[in-house]
Amino acid sequence: MADRPHRLIDNAIGAILGAACGDALGWPNERVGRSSFRNRQSQASLQEFTRWTRRSGGRYYPHEEVIEAGDYSDDTQLILCLARSLLLGNQWWDYFCRIELPFWSLYERGGGGATKRAVDAWIDGVPPWSRERTTKDVKRYFDAGGNGVAMRVLPHVIFYANVEDFACVAENILLDGIATHGHPRALVGALAYGYALWGAIRRTGSLKFGEVVEDLLDNSIKWASLPQVGGAYYEWLEAANLRVSTYEKLWKATVDEMTSLLETCREELSKGAMSVDDDALRALHCFDKKISGAGTVATASAVFLASRYAPDPIHGLTKAANAIGADTDTIASMTGGLLGTFSGSEWLSSLKSTVQDSKYLAEIATALVTKNMAPKSVEIPVNGIRARLNKFMDTLLEKK
Repeated sequence: MADRPHRLIDNAIGAILGAACGDALGWPNERVGRSSFRNRQSQASLQEFTRWTRRSGGRYYPHEEVIEAGDYSDDTQLILCLARSLLLGNQWWDYFCRIELPFWSLYERGGGGATKRAVDAWIDGVPPWSRERTTKDVKRYFDAGGNGVAMRVLPHVIFYANVEDFACVAENILLDGIATHGHPRALVGALAYGYALWGAIRRTGSLKFGEVVEDLLDNSIKWASLPQVGGAYYEWLEAANLRVSTYEKLWKATVDEMTSLLETCREELSKGAMSVDDDALRALHCFDKKISGAGTVATASAVFLASRYAPDPIHGLTKAANAIGADTDTIASMTGGLLGTFSGSEWLSSLKSTVQDSKYLAEIATALVTKNMAPKSVEIPVNGIRARLNKFMDTLLEKK
């Protein structure tokens, strides 16, 4: 066990870099049709970052934005936001909600609508479930079941890799999740993915085929229960029960949905070499535009691909990144994060040194393992956040 700390650091670095590499590989394919993908990509380039152009700015400021090879999207940005917050210790949640998320709104790339709407509430100084928000806004928050939570939970798992009980990890994941999403699909998906990561990064032996899926199904009580935490949770739960009178019933139905998806993973993996990736992902609703972005679907897809390609992780990463018609950047990011937790970083080969901010990503991963915490507490504003952001932007413009 003497090499346990070193191995944990390498696996943490592999997980963070794996997530970022999956994000950067999959992002160009996020909204690409199969025909244009075939015209643009050759098999030889599936494991290489590409320079590409995306349309940005919405209806009011439409323009084309050049994305350099290896650049990552909001998936990795939010992983870093959360990681920096955790290194503040007990202040992490307030810091994440009232500093990291508001500032993220100034530099976000590819952020989801639910996350951006929730951030707008925090910029106004209130939670997105607050009675001060409009009825429409609160309803949209509790309807938000996307993968925006699951894709960013990796730092919690690395930070608590040495704890013996998943309960404290689950509490953190729930608190993190409610900051932006209110529907159980987002939260249950994040908890299941978090448990898969936590089990994988703590592993000391080699991973057996399908073991991640079996572990999730055998230990569902550890990730499927609605965690009971203090602070803002009680205010949130009260709002949830006002908005959705049967919230706990909805939670249970979502757990059943997550379990059903995991059973589909088990069934597909049982086919061994006869399993066809696209058929399996289709059975997991990965290509169904109505629900492909759900937290439950993203988790099941990442768990399936990481389980299937554990012996050949780079192949699993490229499969996820090139699953055209799926939410490729997020699924590849989550697959890469899970593969890295038990494969370390060497499998990423040249990708790990050419992905955006590779050195910083490795430093953050190491800091999470070693608990290299911020030396002192920071002042966290409750009100006037929008004015601070505007002042910050004005200062930047003055310096140009």
